[in-house]
Amino acid sequence: MSASNTTRPLTFNDNIPNILVVDDRRDIINVIQFALEEQPVNFFAAEDGQSAMRQLETRPFDLLLLDAKMPGLSGFEVCRTVKNHPQWASTKIIMISASNVPDDKIRAFDAGADDYVTKPFRVQELKARVQVMLNLRTAERALTQRNDQLLELIRVSERLNRRLNLDDTAREVVKSATKLTRSDRGYLPLWDPIHHMHYFVATENPAEGVETVMNTAMPANRGLAALVQEKGQLVIIPNYQTFENRIPGLLLECYETAGIPLRVGDRHIGVLVVALADPERHFASADLDILATLANQAAIAIDNAQLYTDLARESEKYRLITEKASDLIISLDANGNLTYVNERLKAVLGYEPEEVLGNKFANFLTLEGQATLTQMIGRLLNRVVDNPGGLYETQQNEVQAISKAGAPVNLEFNFGFFYQPGSQGKIAGIQAIGRDVTARKRSEENERMRMIGQIASGVAH
Repeated sequence: MSASNTTRPLTFNDNIPNILVVDDRRDIINVIQFALEEQPVNFFAAEDGQSAMRQLETRPFDLLLLDAKMPGLSGFEVCRTVKNHPQWASTKIIMISASNVPDDKIRAFDAGADDYVTKPFRVQELKARVQVMLNLRTAERALTQRNDQLLELIRVSERLNRRLNLDDTAREVVKSATKLTRSDRGYLPLWDPIHHMHYFVATENPAEGVETVMNTAMPANRGLAALVQEKGQLVIIPNYQTFENRIPGLLLECYETAGIPLRVGDRHIGVLVVALADPERHFASADLDILATLANQAAIAIDNAQLYTDLARESEKYRLITEKASDLIISLDANGNLTYVNERLKAVLGYEPEEVLGNKFANFLTLEGQATLTQMIGRLLNRVVDNPGGLYETQQNEVQAISKAGAPVNLEFNFGFFYQPGSQGKIAGIQAIGRDVTARKRSEENERMRMIGQIASGVAH
């Protein structure tokens, strides 16, 4: 017989189970549909095995009610195919047959059937068996989803631990929060304690557009973020469209919305927000539990990323100051090797920084300069340091270097010595700021010679 009633029912809900009844007798299909009409299910029907397989390829089914013996592709064959298919294997199957022969029951269970009902069946018994199968399917789906959430939580935790960039970390958090809670929207506003407002650093699938969100700031007393900060706990807004403290133009097309605080100790650092765009959908308690776990990990990761970003910004500021300084700045390790030189080196000695890094500073000094450096370090190595907790007092010394062109260059340095913590005064490194005093030394020498000339002229006179 040909396939019949293979279209979607008039009322379809993706959140309730899909049932496919396969039987070559239309009257049996009608009886089963009548029996299940009070249950919240999407009902589909097929009158032969081939049309049933076609329907399986168009949508997922939670339960199949299969007639065992049909013309063409039998129920046993459909059952075996479904259970051996990687995408359909979790589908529950109740085999329905007019045969009460034990061999047929064994054959059905061997094919993978989850239950077996004989015709004629009692409607109440069938309804009960269907409900059991749907309950099992729901429990299995919930368990699978929970396992997937836990795996995703482990993966995002590993990813967050590897990220130190604030923007990347924030995007990863929002993306995972949306995925873990099966939300349609995700937002992450951080708290600015200086200006007393929340500002957005990341969003996922916003209806109002990324630029609109990222250019919006929320005053301390407005919006969901302010309420979450005030409560210090998870806040659920059943319908954000009617939320009296909402910010116009923000969180568009959001209905049930959840916000959870991001806290490190007693510090509020931001809010993680997820929202549903369908007014008929609601968050499951398990999804909110997993959101709370993610928020705890995210708070630490974002706080670390903020600290790293601030440190990087400060480091970059001081790097630019150092690189563009008019003085020569160098760093040496405990063995006297150059670990850093700024761009001023080229103007002073004619070397590019990469030409000298890793070499001993003494290699670029005259014998006199080497002796001065060695004497200075040796004298300090023998000093007793009462509190070697960082940078010790600076020492000013003049050393003579040799330029790349071979000319002597007089350098006046202020040397600062760093000590290893807990080492009782062992030098960990040296930093020095110096300037070229060759011209000054030459001027002083010329002045000295002029004075000597004047004295000699006076004596001769």
